[in-house]
Amino acid sequence: MDTFWLLMSLFLQVSQALTVNSRNSEETPVKMHSEQTGEPSNLIKKIKPESHGVEKKDNAFEMLLEFGRWPKGQDNPKQHRSRCNSISQAWTRGQDAIYRQHPTYKLQLKVFTGLLKPVTVQDNLVRYLSKIANCCMLGFSCNRVRGLQGTLGVDGENHVGFYMDSEVITPSVFRVELHLEVTAIEQLTVIPVVTANGHQHNSFIQLRRNHITDLILDLRFLLLMLKETETAETVIEIMLGFHCIHNGYHAPCDEHGIMLLNVPFIALHYK
Repeated sequence: MDTFWLLMSLFLQVSQALTVNSRNSEETPVKMHSEQTGEPSNLIKKIKPESHGVEKKDNAFEMLLEFGRWPKGQDNPKQHRSRCNSISQAWTRGQDAIYRQHPTYKLQLKVFTGLLKPVTVQDNLVRYLSKIANCCMLGFSCNRVRGLQGTLGVDGENHVGFYMDSEVITPSVFRVELHLEVTAIEQLTVIPVVTANGHQHNSFIQLRRNHITDLILDLRFLLLMLKETETAETVIEIMLGFHCIHNGYHAPCDEHGIMLLNVPFIALHYK
């Protein structure tokens, strides 16, 4: 315990010195890199990151690691940092040849505008909002985030409904994401795609943890569709599809056990 407080005292002295030095130094603007592409054999290509991405800042938790051991019973800040970096991960998309085939798994999404209806918040949305809050406390930039829980079984078994009102969509919204959790199968890659008004939108982020694949889809096009609606109450239909690739070839998703593990939710990020 004495060693820990000694390390804390040393950390405070160093952090004060770094603060003084940082005030006397000039900041260098960070330049965004142009679009990056993966290896030719890769099924997924990276897309240029957004200018509103989450940026890492200096924080006490990371500096404490340089001077001593993190207290027992608490998650290592390096683990937190890895989770937080995924928030600002660049959008990716599958190779063009993938989208020439028909998806083997489909799910109908319906966005209802007008009065909100009470829904039961699921654990996956609670975990996501908790991660956003924890990353903010760890020194990452803090943007206001609102989660919209989906409702399974709206107008059919394979339908998911979302309810939005005028207070949700504001000019300060710069990022709209659809979050899904599906089963993760070895040697199987799941490529999602959403179709609305006859147009495909295939920007997504894929994260794997244990036997779960987290899929985050870019729904920014939904903002324009909502602005173009002429009535206060309307229904916007979106088709979600999965392409399953096994050893470089298309494969039926259901035959490999791909399924939704939780009801999807939408996350809106505000400036």
